[in-house]
Amino acid sequence: MKDFKNYWDKIAQKRRKTWKSKLDRKIEKHLDAKRVREDVFIAFKDTIGFSYESYKTAHFTQKNPFVEWEQGVMRFSESGLKKALQQQGANLKEFKMESSRATDNGTLLPDVEIITINYGKAVMTIKRFSAQGIPFGCYEIVPTTQLATGLPWKMEETGFYTLDIATLLMEMDAELNLRDEELSYYLKGMRLTTMEGVTADKLEYKLWTEEEIPVKVRSYLKRYSYWDEESIMKTAIRPWMDAVRKAMEAITEADKNKEDLIFSIWEKNPRTWYYVKSEQEMEEEYFEKVFCQYLYNQGLQDAKVGFYNGNTYIIAIEYKGCPILLQDHWHNPQAPCQCHLYPIFYNMTANYDRPENYNIKFSMLSLSAIAWYIKQAPEHKDRLLRYKQQVLAAYKSCKGIE
Repeated sequence: MKDFKNYWDKIAQKRRKTWKSKLDRKIEKHLDAKRVREDVFIAFKDTIGFSYESYKTAHFTQKNPFVEWEQGVMRFSESGLKKALQQQGANLKEFKMESSRATDNGTLLPDVEIITINYGKAVMTIKRFSAQGIPFGCYEIVPTTQLATGLPWKMEETGFYTLDIATLLMEMDAELNLRDEELSYYLKGMRLTTMEGVTADKLEYKLWTEEEIPVKVRSYLKRYSYWDEESIMKTAIRPWMDAVRKAMEAITEADKNKEDLIFSIWEKNPRTWYYVKSEQEMEEEYFEKVFCQYLYNQGLQDAKVGFYNGNTYIIAIEYKGCPILLQDHWHNPQAPCQCHLYPIFYNMTANYDRPENYNIKFSMLSLSAIAWYIKQAPEHKDRLLRYKQQVLAAYKSCKGIE
C-alpha cells in the first residue's frame, strides 16, 4: 500500500460518524466505564459481522515484505518489513522485533519459530511450524494480542507469502489508537451529561500567573496585615479547591440515588433508626469490602490505602506520590458537612496534623467521585506544589523573612 494515512483516515472518518448514536444508546442504558471499555475493545472474534476470510482477502498483496526465500529455504526478513513500513510512513522508532524457537514433538511440523513484533500500541505474534526437509510450513498469526486473543489466524505458506504484514501491523496500531479515541469520546460524553463544565480527562482552573503572584500577595497583605502564610495560601489555591469541589459534587449528584456508591462508614439501625458503625466494622466491613474493592475495580490497584494515624474514620490514600486524606464526620453523622477531603498539599508523616486550610467539605460524596479525584491528583501535583512554593516565597519577601 502506497498511502496508508489516506487509507486509514477514510476508515476513521466513517467510523467516527457512528459514535454519536452509539453514545446516546450507552447513556440510555446507564452503562458504567468498565462496560463501555469492554464494548469498545471487543475482540475481533466477538465482533458482529466480522469475517476472517473477508479480512484476510483485503490484506493480500503481490508479496509479503516479511518473507525471503534463499536456496529453497524460507526466512523472515526484518529488513524487508522495515523497508515496507518506512515506505508507508511508519515511525521505525516504534518498531521492535524479537524471535525465539521451540519444539513441539507431538505434531508433524515440530519446529516452531515464534516472532513477536511491537509497533506503536500493537503487539503481533507469528508462529511458523515446519519440519526438517520440508520447505513449506504453516502459520498461526495473532494480528494484535489486545484484540485477537484466542483467535490465531491459521494460514499455509502460499497464503502467508501474499499477506501484507506491513499494512496489517500499521493497521493494528491505528485500530488501537482509534479505539482509545472512541473510548475517550464516550466517557467524556457520558460525564458531560451529569457534570457541568467537567470532563473525564481534564480539570479546569486558573491560578495566579508567575507575574501576578507577588502583586497579589502584596495587595492582600496591604489589606490584611495580620494574615499569615496559611491565610495567603488558602486564598491563592481557592480556584483549585473550588474546581475540585464543583467536579466532585457534580459526580456525586449523578450518583446520589445509588446507595451502594455513597461513601459513608455509617448506617442506620433498622430498629432504632440511629446511625451506628463501630470502628471494627469500619475496618473489617466497609473499608475492605466496599471502599478498597471499589478503588480496585476502578483500576486503582496501585493506590496505597490505609488509616491515618490509627484513626479508622480517616482514610489515608497515596497514589503516584500524591497523599490524600478522606474523613467521615464520625462525631455526628447528621452533620451537614459529612465528608472532608484533604488534597495533596501536605507531607504524610506520623505526627503531621491535618492541614485545615486545605480541607474541602462535602455534605455527601460518592465512591465514583473519590476515585475520579484520586486519578486526577497526580496530573496536577507538580504544578500545584511549585505554585505553592512561589506563593510562599512572595509572602516571605513581603514580610522580610529570610
